[in-house]
Amino acid sequence: MSENSIDIAHVQETYLKPNRPKACSIAGYVQLRTDRTYSSKGGTALYYRRSLQCGPINIPPLTNMEATGCRLAMTGHSTLVIVSVYLPSPKRLLRRDLRALFALGDAVILFGDFNCENIRWGCPSNNYNGIKLDELEDRLDFGIIAPSTSTCFPHVVTHRSSTIDIALTKGVALNFNSIETIHGLIADHRPVILKMGPPDGGRPILIRKITNWKRVSTALEEIDTPNLNSIPNDIASTDEIDFAIGALTNHVRTMVEESEREVPASSDRRKFPPDILELIRAKNAVLRRASAYPTSEYRSTARALQREVKARVREFRNESWSDLMEEIKPSHKAFWAVTQALKTEGYTPIPPLKKPDNSVAIDDAEIAECLADSIETLTLPLRTTSLISVASRKRFSKKPPSNLKKIWLPSHSTKSKR
Repeated sequence: MSENSIDIAHVQETYLKPNRPKACSIAGYVQLRTDRTYSSKGGTALYYRRSLQCGPINIPPLTNMEATGCRLAMTGHSTLVIVSVYLPSPKRLLRRDLRALFALGDAVILFGDFNCENIRWGCPSNNYNGIKLDELEDRLDFGIIAPSTSTCFPHVVTHRSSTIDIALTKGVALNFNSIETIHGLIADHRPVILKMGPPDGGRPILIRKITNWKRVSTALEEIDTPNLNSIPNDIASTDEIDFAIGALTNHVRTMVEESEREVPASSDRRKFPPDILELIRAKNAVLRRASAYPTSEYRSTARALQREVKARVREFRNESWSDLMEEIKPSHKAFWAVTQALKTEGYTPIPPLKKPDNSVAIDDAEIAECLADSIETLTLPLRTTSLISVASRKRFSKKPPSNLKKIWLPSHSTKSKR
C-alpha cells in the first residue's frame, strides 16, 4: 500500500465475517466492509486514507453482486462515488444491479472482480457476463477500463489467464492516467492499480482555511446583532429553545466564516521517508505496551526507540535543509518569511555611527574609531558593571584572574550586540 502510494484500495473475496469486526485493519486507513452472511467465502472491503475527505455510503439491495462503497469529496470535481464490486462467477450479470450502483451519484467508479470475460479487453474468449457487459455499456452510458495484461491466473494449468478485474466509470471528468496489473504478489488474482488525475491534467490546488480567532472573539463580544436580537428574552416552550439554539449557532457560524480566509496549502513540507515512519510506529507500539505493562524491559526499549527516532528525525531534517539550500531560488517563500520577521512590531532601528564631523562611519576602521571615541567619553553606572560580572560568572566555570582590567561598554553597543 505505502510502496505504491495507494489512496483507496478495493478488496474482493475477503472471507471476513461479522464476528471479527476489526480483522484485516490497516494503519492509516479506514476500513469499510460488506461481509457475506448467508454462506462462506465472498465479501467485499474498501480502504481509504484517513487524510481523504471520504465517508461511507449505503449500498442498495443487490441481487447477484456484492459491493462496498464510499463518497470522495474532491477539489475541482463533483463528489465521486467509488465502489468495490464482486460478482461471483456462477452468477449472472444483471442490468438492475448495475443501474442501482450507478444511481448512487452523478460520478461513479465501480472497480473490482466482475468475472466478465470478453476478447475486447484481452480475454482469450467470451462468456455470458462479458457479452452482457459489452451490450450494457451503451445502454447505461458507462465506460470500461481494463489493463493491457491479464489479471487472473487460475491454479489449474489447463485454464488460461484472463482479464476480469476491471473498472466501470460513469460521469467521471477525471483524466485517465493508467491502469496496470502488479505481478509482485503470487496469487490467482493479481492487484490492479488505476491512476486518475484532475480534469486539467495537473495537480488540484489544495486549499486550507485560516481563522482569525482574535477577530472571532471580538465579534462575539458584540451582542447587538440581528441573529441575537431575534432571540426572545423570555423562553417558555421547547420550540423557542430550539429557535434560540439555532439563532445562536448561526451567529457563531457567521462570525467564524467572516473571519476565515482561504490560502493555498503548502506543498513544500517534506514527508518522512518510510524507514522513519516505520520506526515511529514501532516506538508508539512499545510506548503503548510499556504503558499497559510497565516493566523495566519495556520502559528501557521505549526510551531507546525514542532516542533513535529523535536522532533519525534530526538527521533527516538536516539533510532536507541541505537539499533546500542547494535548490532554493530568490522567489522562494522562505525569503518572504524572513522579511516578515524583520518587520515585526517593537523593532527599534539602530542609528548609524557618526564621526566628529557628522559624517557617517562606513568602513570597519571608521566604526572602530567612533566606538573608541564613545568609550573615552562615556561613563556607565556601577549597575552595568555588576550585570556584566554576573554574566561572566555564569559563563565561565573558572574564576577569572584578579588582575583583569575592567572594560566599559557603551549602552548602545550593548543593545546592538544583543
